[in-house]
Order: sequence, then structure tokens, then C-alpha cells
Amino acid sequence: LKHPEHRIRQLKQDLKPLFGHLIKDVTRREWVDLFEKVAKRAPYAANRLQAAVSAMYSDLCDRGILELHPLLRLKKRTKEVPRDRVFSLDELKRCWQLASSNTPAQSSDQFRHLIGLLALTGCRREEIAAMSWSEVDIERRLFNLPAARSKTKVGRTIPLCDQAIRILEKRPRLPDGDFIFGDATLGRSSFSGFSK
Repeated sequence: LKHPEHRIRQLKQDLKPLFGHLIKDVTRREWVDLFEKVAKRAPYAANRLQAAVSAMYSDLCDRGILELHPLLRLKKRTKEVPRDRVFSLDELKRCWQLASSNTPAQSSDQFRHLIGLLALTGCRREEIAAMSWSEVDIERRLFNLPAARSKTKVGRTIPLCDQAIRILEKRPRLPDGDFIFGDATLGRSSFSGFSK
């Protein structure tokens, strides 16, 4: 499974109560208890955790490592409702004001640039946060989002307008990696400081 870095951290945190257990020995009851505990804090996160664990068991069964899948037919912790909210013009205007601001006190260049590309491309947060130079063709003005990084698992090519190109031209080429917004790790990993 490919997950953005912050999701991997969250999965590790949620799975901590079962660290040290052999996967073949963890019972369905133990998994249900863990999922319920996570659901009290974050219902959708419990669904994500359950899906990741279930996919792991499916893979282990497919490869003949395990005989039984303890999570088969286990219902999700909560019913999810698709989001259909979009920014109002006023909200989008405020985002763009932040993105085009040159006031370091408001936020870092990296964060302003990231917000600007989100507003200009309509991409999901993690699609831009983990954007890499190898996915961008400045000359052809395109952002090639691979299927592996798309929530829908379908790759797509996103055209980049003049403002988006100007933002990308302001981004430094970091010495240790390909991530456009990996300032904290010199490009080795993607941006993950949204809560700050």
C-alpha cells in the first residue's frame, strides 16, 4: 500500500497497541477492539486503518503466508458520506490573498506557494504536498499526477496556468531530493506541516 508519509505515521500510532504480536496470532476480536478505539477519536481514520489492515491480510493470504483472513466481511466502523463542499468565491479569494502575500509573518513561502497551487489546480492537498519535479513539465506547462498518488487511482495530466508556473519557478531545487515542497528535509520527503 502506498500512503503519504503522515498517513504512515498515523497507521503506526494506531497500531501501537498490537506491536510485538505475531500477525497470525492477532484475533478478529482484538482488531475490532482496536478499530472501535480509533473510531471513538476519528471514525473515518478507523475505516482507513481497517482498510489498510484488511489489504495486508489479503496480500498475505494471496501469497500463501497466511491461511485465514480474520477481517473478512467485517463492516466499516462508520458510514462515510462523500464531501461535496467547495470553496465559496470569498474563501477562494482569501486563499489567493494568502498565497500571493509577501508577508513572512503570515506564513512561509513554502506554505503560500503550496496554497497557491492548490487554488490554481483544484488538486487534493496531498497531491500538491507530495508533488515532485519529475512530475512537472515546465516547458509543456503540465503536472503529470501518477495513478499511484491519486485518490481515485487514475493518473491525470493537469495543465498549469501562468500563475502556477510562476509559483513553481520560485520554488528552490532542493539538494537531497525531488519533492517540490520538501523544504524541511531538503527534498527527501513531502510537505506534512498542515496542522502547524
